[in-house]
Amino acid sequence: MIDGIFDDKGIANKFANVFESVSVPNSVDRHKLLETEFNTRFSQYVGDGCSNINADLVTNCIDNLKKGKASGLDGLMAEHLSFAHPALVVHLSLLFTIYLNIV
Repeated sequence: MIDGIFDDKGIANKFANVFESVSVPNSVDRHKLLETEFNTRFSQYVGDGCSNINADLVTNCIDNLKKGKASGLDGLMAEHLSFAHPALVVHLSLLFTIYLNIV
């Protein structure tokens, strides 16, 4: 349950709305410049694909986050991820894999 919402779709929509509200660029021009640079670099990237993104990798990344730091605009701190339900790691690894396969 999150903010009184019980169903999966409602929780996902809540997460999407919060994420969207804090993911606003400070400068539209700078954002466009960085996006263009990223897309150029990403189009030239040669790697082994997304096969290496798994729950172990996500767990290691979360474990290496600096603890005791202030939250960002989204209100999340490293401790939120460290002490979250283990299913979060699985969902994050799937989310990252899907995202990278779509982009």
